[in-house]
Amino acid sequence: MTVLVNETYYTINSTEEYIIEINASKIIIVILLSLMIISSIFGNCLVLIAILLEKSLQTVPNYLIASLAVADLLVSTVVMPLVAVREVTQIWIWGQEVCDFFISMDVLCCTASILNLCVIALDRYWSITKHVQYTARRTPRRMTLMIAFVWLVSAIISIAPLFGWRTPKDTSDPYDCLISTDLGYTVFSTFGAFYIPMVIMLLIYWRIYQVAKFRIRGRGTEKKKYTECTTVMGNGNMSINHNMPSPVRTLEQTKKHLAEARERKAAKVLGIVTGAFVVCWLPFFIVAFVMPFCKEQCYVPPPLQSCINWLGYMNSLLNPIIYTVFNKEFKNAFHKILKCQSCQHCC
Repeated sequence: MTVLVNETYYTINSTEEYIIEINASKIIIVILLSLMIISSIFGNCLVLIAILLEKSLQTVPNYLIASLAVADLLVSTVVMPLVAVREVTQIWIWGQEVCDFFISMDVLCCTASILNLCVIALDRYWSITKHVQYTARRTPRRMTLMIAFVWLVSAIISIAPLFGWRTPKDTSDPYDCLISTDLGYTVFSTFGAFYIPMVIMLLIYWRIYQVAKFRIRGRGTEKKKYTECTTVMGNGNMSINHNMPSPVRTLEQTKKHLAEARERKAAKVLGIVTGAFVVCWLPFFIVAFVMPFCKEQCYVPPPLQSCINWLGYMNSLLNPIIYTVFNKEFKNAFHKILKCQSCQHCC
């Protein structure tokens, strides 16, 4: 059978086998990838709609959540569909210009998603460890500058190959579309987009865990002293009546307990986010870093490479779930939005 691809005819010998493969396994792959893409688009759109409609969610910290949702939404709408088509066809069918656009958007959006996660971790770390000082400096202008920095760094990493930071073989095959394999760019992009943010996030999580553990232990000691004090007073020894807690002290204890619960929750969420981030992206960036250096000596089977690629994209689906499932205000907003869609006259 002869087919025309990009104005060139190619002969396919095993036509029947190829068609059977498309009709069987490829259809299953298309269904699974379509579900993943639709779910990711739905989740990130829901986050953005909730922030736009709910005044209680229009806070400065949620600027970062919105920026993360935008990055993940772009991954879902621009990057994933093109990767899914290439997954089915096994060749790149749109030419070099579209390939350059696709690679740039892939690197831009995925890097922005990762860097947004890193900045969110920093924001929560400063909020927990330096709450009073940082809250006073956490202005909309400062947060906008942080978001602009994230997207600027992502843009620099993504467009560098367009200005020549790639090898000739990266564009030599018109039926394949690969990211730059230049060794210098490989180090620059993988460390800037993943390894440095990963180290920062791991250190932040460890520090938050230590701070929360220290504070909880300190409050436990304070509670023990208070219990001993009330026990002595209950036995009739009023010589330490001056230690009896006042209403102000009781209020302070309540505030501390609430702060303790928030710290535990923040540490838990950040731990889940960090774990999901590492699990999803570490295999991809190990392969992305190693392959240009070992060249022909290394081989990753195409099915394994596809799984690694889609595991990374899976992070864009998980982010809106993780960052909102533990937030009561987001859950209430989602409930109102979905209820409104299912019952139009209630809106």
